[in-house]
Amino acid sequence: MDSTSENIDEFLRLIDSQAELMKKVSGGLPAGFPSSEGLLQSTRSFMEELKTFTEVKKQELGEKIEKTEQEMRKHQELIKMLEVLPAEL
Repeated sequence: MDSTSENIDEFLRLIDSQAELMKKVSGGLPAGFPSSEGLLQSTRSFMEELKTFTEVKKQELGEKIEKTEQEMRKHQELIKMLEVLPAEL
């Protein structure tokens, strides 16, 4: 489960819902009333960038973990061989 990505997706859905709601109610607002559309769009863009960043970091970390696990397995094999060596001598 990728909770960070899922949380960002949920947040983006909320932003989309908020934007739709604002479009519905904006018709009754007085002329010149500041629009929140720009704020919602910039927040959405930020969250999309954040999601991309976290996915890249997750991939990098996964690769690093895999490399570390491979090294650990090699070290475990070496330890086993070294543990058997005194018995052979």
